[in-house]
Amino acid sequence: MKTRAIFTGLLGIALAYCSPVAQKGNKNDNRTAQNKEPYQVSLKAALEAGDVVEKLSLKDEAITKIPAEITKLKNLKAIYLGAKADLNWEEAIGYFAQLPKLEELEITGATFTKLPANIVQLKGLKALWLSGNPKLDLEDAFDKIKKLANLKELFLQDNQLKTLPKNINQLTNVESLYLDRNNLTALPTSIGELSNLTMIALVENKTMVWKNAFLQLSQLKNLQVLMIGGNDIGEVPNEVGKIKTLEVLWLENNKLMSVPDSITRLTNLKNLYLHGNPLNPDIQTALTSLLPNTKVVYASVTGGAPADTTK
Repeated sequence: MKTRAIFTGLLGIALAYCSPVAQKGNKNDNRTAQNKEPYQVSLKAALEAGDVVEKLSLKDEAITKIPAEITKLKNLKAIYLGAKADLNWEEAIGYFAQLPKLEELEITGATFTKLPANIVQLKGLKALWLSGNPKLDLEDAFDKIKKLANLKELFLQDNQLKTLPKNINQLTNVESLYLDRNNLTALPTSIGELSNLTMIALVENKTMVWKNAFLQLSQLKNLQVLMIGGNDIGEVPNEVGKIKTLEVLWLENNKLMSVPDSITRLTNLKNLYLHGNPLNPDIQTALTSLLPNTKVVYASVTGGAPADTTK
């Protein structure tokens, strides 16, 4: 589940459900291909399709209860629920825990304050969306999430976050962390202990003090991708040069006229995205010389920046 080899990518086309025509033994069965597809957008269709279903999106379906029958979908790998504030989450997750192949769970906009305790039963979970839950107690959530040994991606966008709890250092298996569209001003020093973190997205955190943030990010031993577009940054602090492991840096849609000389210290940098900035025309010539091994993008990327990844 990666975009450009390291980012999450999802099936983007929602297939419309059509009920099969009940014609027993008819060779000209008029059932649509939809009901045989691994991706479903209807609970009814998914239950009828059975073991073929691998991904199920209920974002646009008005449901207030997850039926026990969902446990029959033994090949289900991903469930995208969207805002389902009325669900009995503990009951729902209890059913999800009986899905042996479940790897992705989206519970965006659930409005709960505490993550259900039985979330720890989702042993195979690799990606978890908790975006759009501004009342969620993250310190409590991290205490539970740390027990998900296979979790690689955590999505916390649109949560009105001003700070991150210190116990974020418990998420030692997380490789990609999405914190877009929050109100962060700083990062805790403990974030530097996430030795497996290779990507962090901080798009549209316009209150961030970037000099301090870069100092904290430089403590991450394996950080390869940093996304800080859309932050109205007028000047990149020299401290960016301390993040030695960076391979991809997204600085798009800021207010940059130039970049600091310290960026030349990023000897592993392969891609630098600068589109959407009022750059001085001379900067392109200078960067070609200063960063001979880096692909610098000045024009808008086809298809935009890496997928927002909020389903």
